[in-house]
Amino acid sequence: MLVSQEVLKSVSKKVSFHNLDETIEITDIEHVQNKSGRRFKNQCLYWLDLNDIPDNYINKPKGVLLVGKKQFQKIGKRKTGDAGLIVTDDPALLFFSVAEFLCNDEIVSSIHSTATVHPEAIIGNNVYIGAGAVVDSCTIGDNCILHSNSSLGKNVKIGNNTVIHSGANIGFNFLVLNKIHQVPG
Repeated sequence: MLVSQEVLKSVSKKVSFHNLDETIEITDIEHVQNKSGRRFKNQCLYWLDLNDIPDNYINKPKGVLLVGKKQFQKIGKRKTGDAGLIVTDDPALLFFSVAEFLCNDEIVSSIHSTATVHPEAIIGNNVYIGAGAVVDSCTIGDNCILHSNSSLGKNVKIGNNTVIHSGANIGFNFLVLNKIHQVPG
């Protein structure tokens, strides 16, 4: 999903952007509540809901980091590296607004340029396949979303109106029924 800075400003009036283009591509979101090791992904919006943000979080070149104004004042004294930052008084409001945009019922059919799709895969109408997703020779129903860095193995069958969340790995010969939200586990 492409999001302009103007759209984000309409959600939260007190918002600023650092190291970001006018239009930001966001295909996934993640709420970060602890300091454990994290692998940051391109085109993901990370809400850093932490009292203290470790240096290694802000020096990652991937993804967009959403932080509160008080957090930014703490890290503003340090170099922010290549990380794209969105700073706002109400990060929760902005985060959940982006989530609503991502979960909109109107799916735009597309296959991200970094996704890998087997030539024998059968893909229904109105299907979105996100960044880094891997689709083996399987069947995907209509109106489905396969978020970034998820994978579908050989002979998997995904029903209509199904969402496969980021990082989910569905192995071989597996059936996912209609209207299911599959989260990584």
